[in-house]
Amino acid sequence: KMVYIVKQGLSGAEEIDKMMDNFRNSPPKVINEQKLAIIKDYQTLKQINLLENKELSLDFNTRSNVLQFFLEDGSKISIRPSGTEPKIKFYFEIRGELSDSNEFNNTDKIAESKIDAIIRELNLN
Repeated sequence: KMVYIVKQGLSGAEEIDKMMDNFRNSPPKVINEQKLAIIKDYQTLKQINLLENKELSLDFNTRSNVLQFFLEDGSKISIRPSGTEPKIKFYFEIRGELSDSNEFNNTDKIAESKIDAIIRELNLN
């Protein structure tokens, strides 16, 4: 989980809106050398499969200002404004293979390095 604290300049709400609009209207095509495969937008209730050029409706009753990016390797990035603070929150899920519990530390290090690369690439540091 990564919490991005808003920089000075615009007000917190304005900067968060600007960031969400940017991610929504100009999503990156590649993140950490992985193609962006699927976008789920819970505000528009649309799912866009970029690899197959298909759009589906999400079956939800309530809209929410949340975006999810799914990469080709199964990694997921969820983005949402905080409901209580002038922050935007990023949640990262990285998929990896673990065939033996002895591999946990090495697999965890690989996952952390992927998250660090995503943070750098999305200019979140």
